[in-house]
Amino acid sequence: MKTDVCLLSAAVGAAGVIIASAAIPAELPREGAFDAAVILKGRPLQSNAVGKTSEAEFGAWEGGGPWSVTGPFPPIREHVLALYQIMNGMIESHSYNIDTDSDGDQIVWKGGPEPRLRSVPTEHGTLQAIYGTGKYAGISGTNKYICEHTQSASGETVSCRGQITYKLP
Repeated sequence: MKTDVCLLSAAVGAAGVIIASAAIPAELPREGAFDAAVILKGRPLQSNAVGKTSEAEFGAWEGGGPWSVTGPFPPIREHVLALYQIMNGMIESHSYNIDTDSDGDQIVWKGGPEPRLRSVPTEHGTLQAIYGTGKYAGISGTNKYICEHTQSASGETVSCRGQITYKLP
């Protein structure tokens, strides 16, 4: 069963898209705000229909893609794992997004979209930075985003734009 899962994502670009980023400073600014975009390609890992007429569905979704940013971060690739439920035509989900930069340093975000009707392809959500390694150790921050979901025979594409604010210790 194809699922137009809401999840997303922290921020930002598409598999095969060239990352456009300004020169990366030797050290990131201790805090800031910037816009980001990502096009995630993904698929349900598992989907379980419940009820005699499959009126509810529960499952997991996985996807990923590179960021396209206007801010100080180096090129980053995002991996998303989301758990979702669909009941009474409404989708709810919760995701963990792991962003890895070209140095191998990572940021973990958690959160997800506001509940929405399954028939509505647009989601709005918020992610919180909960963990960072390397240059991102101790990061705190928020990504407020809007995503559009598109289904195809090869899976789902989720195109997102976000406004990220962050602070480093």
